Parts: sequence; C-alpha cells; structure tokens
Amino acid sequence: MNTTHLDSSRPVFGTPELNPRTPLLPFISDAHLLLLLPTGAYWAYGLLFHWIDTRGYLARYKLHTPAEILKRNKVPMSKVISSILFYQVTTTLLGFWMLRGSEPDLQGDEARDIALWALWLSQVRKLLGLSGWTIWRDATIDSRFAVSFGSETETGDIVAVSMPDLTAAKTIYYFLVPLAQFALAIFIADTWQYFTHRIVHTNQYLYNNFHSVHHRVYIPYAFGAFYSNFWEEFIIDGIGTYLAIGLPRLSTRQALLFATLSTLKSVHDHCGYSIPWHPFEVLTCQNAIYHDIHHQSWGIKLLTPPISKHTQTNYSQLYTTFWDRALGTIWTGDVGALQKRYDGVTEVDVGRKWVEWFGTRGKRSPPQKAKVS
Repeated sequence: MNTTHLDSSRPVFGTPELNPRTPLLPFISDAHLLLLLPTGAYWAYGLLFHWIDTRGYLARYKLHTPAEILKRNKVPMSKVISSILFYQVTTTLLGFWMLRGSEPDLQGDEARDIALWALWLSQVRKLLGLSGWTIWRDATIDSRFAVSFGSETETGDIVAVSMPDLTAAKTIYYFLVPLAQFALAIFIADTWQYFTHRIVHTNQYLYNNFHSVHHRVYIPYAFGAFYSNFWEEFIIDGIGTYLAIGLPRLSTRQALLFATLSTLKSVHDHCGYSIPWHPFEVLTCQNAIYHDIHHQSWGIKLLTPPISKHTQTNYSQLYTTFWDRALGTIWTGDVGALQKRYDGVTEVDVGRKWVEWFGTRGKRSPPQKAKVS
C-alpha cells in the first residue's frame, strides 16, 4: 500500500466503531446525573450561605440584615422552600420519565473527527500558500497515524497527516470547539433570560400574575433564588437551559458542567453577599449587588414614556450584562452613593448580632441596619 500526500486525493472515511461511554459515577448514568446534580448543588451552595449567616462569617460583605429580611420580605422562608422543592421534584421526575429507554452516550468517533480537522487544516494551508513554509515542508509525515484513523483514498492508498496539522486539530477538537460551544451556550442563556425577564416586567398582566411572586422576596437570600411562579420558572429557567444546551449541541458532560455552574451562579446572585475575591465576582460583572439593585424599589428606572410601573433596571441574569448595556436598561445611579448605602448595612459587631439572632430563633429583635452619617 502506497503513501500519498493529502493534496493529491480526497479521503474517504469509514464508520467508526462506537461503544458506550463509561459514566462518571458507576451507579448512575451521566444523563440521570444531569437531572440531579444541579439540584444538589443548589441546596448545598444555598445552605452554605445560610450556615455562614447563622455563624456571622463574612459579615463585612453582607448586603442586608435580618431586620430587613423580616420587615420587607412578603413570604415566609417555609413557603419559599416548599415551592422550590415542588418545582425541582416535579421537573426531575419529568426528566426521568423522558429518559426512559434512552440510549447511553457513545464514544469512538474522536479519532475520526480529529482526522477530519487535520485534513481540513491541510487544505486551508494549501489555499493560503503555506505549504512551502519550513515548518510544514520539514514536518514528519506519519502514515501509521493516518492508518489508525482509517483514512484511505478511493484507490486504497493511505493519506498521511502531518504532525503540525494533527497537533492543531487536537487543539481545536479538545479546547477551541468546547470553549466556543460553552460561549455560545452562555450567550443563548443570557439572551433568553434577559428578554423573557424583561417581558414579565413590562407586561402588566404577566407581572401581576406571574413574576410578582419572585419579587415578594425584596431582600434576596441564597436558597430563595428559584422562588417563582411554577410556569414562569419552567419557561425562563427550564426552557432557557434546554435551549442553551441543545442549540450549541453540548455533550452530556458539557451540559452537566453548564447546568451546574449556571445553578451555582444563580444562587450566588441571590446570596446577599458582595464578596470581591469570589471567582463569580472577579470573572463577571453580573453579581449579587447587580441583581440586588433589581429587587429594590430605588432600582426602578423611569422610562419615557413609561412602559409599566414595574419596569426596572438590571434585567440581565446569569453571566453577563451585555443586553442591559446594549439596550440601556442598566442601573445608572450614583455608584458612590450605592456603595455607601451597602457599606452602611454592616456594623463592626453585625456578625455577633447575626449569631445571637439565629441562636435565639428570632425571639430577640434582629440586628438593625446601621445609620449612615
């Protein structure tokens, strides 16, 4: 069997042998884990912040005191918890029902896909006139690697793949493509979240009958992030996540990472803490303060003409503030005054007061917001 250069023939690939992928955990499939892990992460991260509250840790970063939570929030925590659990249990059971008889994830086509990228890169290199470059001219042609991909021409000859093309192909396959998919998933999720969130604010009927449920929690706290009307939650978060996973064609494991990370980010945005060294705070400008403004009456933006009295700023959720900035719905108040407002919430001994209040199960008067001089 002869060895020929890629440029002189068109490769024909056979069908790769596919085998079930070994799951991450031996006792559950990756698809079923996708249904359970985000929910587990939600409560683990939410209750972590609740534990921090009860111990008074990170008090200097707290945005509100228990007094504000008790006075301004219009729904008890017990109802918040039961509502969220009902939604999560219902949608998880629906997911398990939809996975009945589903096929396991398959693997085995990675080598073929990498070879296709390598062959494409070689053709691009030829079109750009780079075949004469030293790095390509002196590159080792490994026909054995080509044989392992089963890349045979119509005449039965082996198509050799240069090692630089192969290295670039692996970089694209293992790093650049997944990063591009993840970036597209973030854009889709943020776009869906922004426009559906804005619609339920600007439409009076939708706000009064659906979204106002979520805004009964004026002072957000971590495990209350998903408190909302059932159908609103299903449309905004459920369908939005489905589209963000499906349109970029994320693998099950990519979807597992994306869904879990998105859940953690949503919990963090409602946690009631502004922690400047937290990765979510460092890597994104959509954080707890940003979303807290959206929940406050003084965060209302007066549009001309006003669309609705419930029209507010900072609709963006999850990862970026792109659409708020692009469409002019970002909060434009005095940043200095805002920081002073939040700084005034925490006292030197506020942590001790939180511990005392939780330790007496709220029998004493909760710590009050400090006065700002």
